[in-house]
Amino acid sequence: MLMRAIIAIENQALQESLCRSLAKSDTVVETIKDQKHFWSKVSRKTCDLVVVSRHFVTSHSTREMHKLKDLPDAPAIVILSDIESKEEKAQFITEGFNAVLNSGLSPEKLSGALNTILDKRRSAGFMYPNKTKTLGEAKLSNFVANSPSMSRFVKFAGHVINSDSTVLILGETGVGKEKLAQALHAEGPRCKGPFIPVDCGALPESLLESELFGHEEGAFTGAVRSSRGCFELAHSGTIFLDEVGEIPYHLQPKLLRTLENSEIRRIGGEKTVRINVRVIAATNRDLDGEVKAKRFRKDLYYRLNVVALTIPPLRERIEDIPELVECYIKHLRPRIGCEVCGITDEALLLFEKLNERTVNIR
Repeated sequence: MLMRAIIAIENQALQESLCRSLAKSDTVVETIKDQKHFWSKVSRKTCDLVVVSRHFVTSHSTREMHKLKDLPDAPAIVILSDIESKEEKAQFITEGFNAVLNSGLSPEKLSGALNTILDKRRSAGFMYPNKTKTLGEAKLSNFVANSPSMSRFVKFAGHVINSDSTVLILGETGVGKEKLAQALHAEGPRCKGPFIPVDCGALPESLLESELFGHEEGAFTGAVRSSRGCFELAHSGTIFLDEVGEIPYHLQPKLLRTLENSEIRRIGGEKTVRINVRVIAATNRDLDGEVKAKRFRKDLYYRLNVVALTIPPLRERIEDIPELVECYIKHLRPRIGCEVCGITDEALLLFEKLNERTVNIR
């Protein structure tokens, strides 16, 4: 996830030094000078670390800070103070501040302590739980591949795992496109980073841009607080754009620029931010046909279609049906509330014949 820090201290030289030391490829640093409205401004921003001088903390600001700490993505708040009073430090910690550091420490020691706090948040996965995905044992080897077509597919997909190229997963509904995206992430070099899935077809058009790129406070009606987008959340990991063919035509240029330049700009924002994200997209649409019909941009299609993986439909891998049935029985047995020991030969034969009939019809 792209980390964000806010610094508000009176010592200009120290502030500049901390900004330089905290700013990294995955950390954006912002400064705020408005002491009077500082806490109300911070409460409307998304950030992971707030560093403030003791002079920014009053009885009123403490109340504002409590509101900030109640947010689901509340930042760590650190006070810099030149007072060595143990009682005062204890009071700050009791009130909910995460740390009190002596402003007389060297910039190196201060930045070291602050970077440690950010590192702990990174390793603890301070993200939006409703947007992240726990992958468990997502592996290519978990795909049933007894049939020649699926065996060839899994072997080919294995060559893509260690690549950082954009991948376009094609296939009919239900063939396991998201499962494949999870496996490519979980077994690849970005496995320690986040995997952020976005269902582009399920989100209303009015929300999709904000969901992907984030927004600043006041960017539109109801935007009372800034918000991270999924590209920011996926920093150092993978974003999975499911049903990418559903993205409205007017948003496609912005997605294209993100893929070309590896940077995003929030709705209502003035600055662009560099991101490091692998993009995996999926669709059951014929994007080539969508391009010809001028419903999908040709340049975006080529950007997404660096490596194309087409998952074979079940009718082309009938030999996989028996093992797939066993896998589903094991998966569903504890969920349906009754003991299922297996499947009859007659039922299994019916499944295979239904798929053979589908092949003939097509």
